[in-house]
Amino acid sequence: MKLTRSRLFTVAALAVIAIAAVVLLTGGGDDGSAAGGPAMGGPRGSAAVTVAAVTPGPFVARAEYVGTLEARAQADLYARSSGPIVEITADLGDRVREGQVLARIEPAEERQRLEQARANLRIAEATLTQRGAALRIAETTAERTRALFEQNLVSRQQNDAVEADLDGARAQAQLAEAQVSQARAALSSAEVELDQTRVVAPFDGVVGRRYLDRGAFAAASSPVMSLVDLSTIKTTIALPERDAPYVVVGQPATVRVGSLPGVDFAGRVARVGAVFDPDSATSRAEVEVDNLDGRLKPGMFATVTIALDDEGDALLVPQKAVLEEGGRSWVFVVGEKRGGEAAGEANGGANGGAGVAAPGGLVARRTEVRNLGTAVRGDENGGSGSPAVAGWVAVDGALAVGQRVITLGHEALTVGDDHRGAVGERFVAEGDAASAGPEAAE
Repeated sequence: MKLTRSRLFTVAALAVIAIAAVVLLTGGGDDGSAAGGPAMGGPRGSAAVTVAAVTPGPFVARAEYVGTLEARAQADLYARSSGPIVEITADLGDRVREGQVLARIEPAEERQRLEQARANLRIAEATLTQRGAALRIAETTAERTRALFEQNLVSRQQNDAVEADLDGARAQAQLAEAQVSQARAALSSAEVELDQTRVVAPFDGVVGRRYLDRGAFAAASSPVMSLVDLSTIKTTIALPERDAPYVVVGQPATVRVGSLPGVDFAGRVARVGAVFDPDSATSRAEVEVDNLDGRLKPGMFATVTIALDDEGDALLVPQKAVLEEGGRSWVFVVGEKRGGEAAGEANGGANGGAGVAAPGGLVARRTEVRNLGTAVRGDENGGSGSPAVAGWVAVDGALAVGQRVITLGHEALTVGDDHRGAVGERFVAEGDAASAGPEAAE
């Protein structure tokens, strides 16, 4: 019986040792991580991240907007008379000139009316000639009769009759003149009707669509083809109230499209709206881009960048260090844990933001910043014309030169009541490319 109890004590001791080993291996503790907390990879509660140093440098305030490309001019060309299409001289994608005939509608009826109008005009002009001759005879007769009447060689009755004939001849001549004018107007109308059997390009452009084929019947309200002017492309952007004072007509802009990555198209602000939408607090602005090579097409999604102002020097951080949350911007700043702070208890960053404590004396504090614009190379001018440094932005906030901000690994840093991810001891040293300054990033 004593041997049995000794074996039981031995088994119990081994079980206690095994449980203790499991607790140690799983990093159990009071913070609840042993109960299924996030695995950070590294010391308990830590996360592997990369950092970069806050660097001073020049920047230019730039804003990005999105829009859809449109042709500067676009028109559906309608048939102005009804009839079958007998000729099409331009097709999809063809470049045409202003005044060029693109299609013709059967003009038989219009030509007949034109010939009739010309004949009527000739009749009216002949009648006018005849009435003119009769008027001249009446005038001559009236002059002679007046002279004879003054000499008492003819009676008053004869003189009055001659004057009446003269008035009638004048009226007939005036009527003939009116008939000539009427006939000429009818001729002009017939010429217009004949001209309306032609579909003519109203401006230089490219045929965007062709709706009807040769032989199809074109009604007066039917579009025959669509014409677009692609020499200049425009896009309309929504301009926020905060940016409006810095955007003026003629200001340079840069346009990019997703189908041509890395290609910048130089544009300009062509028009700026004077009225703001009360619902969105934005006004409309139009940016135009020369498109002589035709690479830009209407309907493409575009990103428009406008340099709002040259601001000089500022604090620069990588763009990927800046996080967006609820319309506000944040960065995680790495620093030493303040005295008395325990893991998971660091609250309040440099500006009152939430902190994330870490073993080993390191803590990441979430600090609110304001994105000011794009960084530019540190040349002598540092102006808005300087080339941008890819991936770096200027910020304003409770930061200092030399502080380290986290650029990779934010997803492992959570601020909550039960568990706080922490900056471990495996973040990238500042000598690495990920933490180099803007110049090295180029």
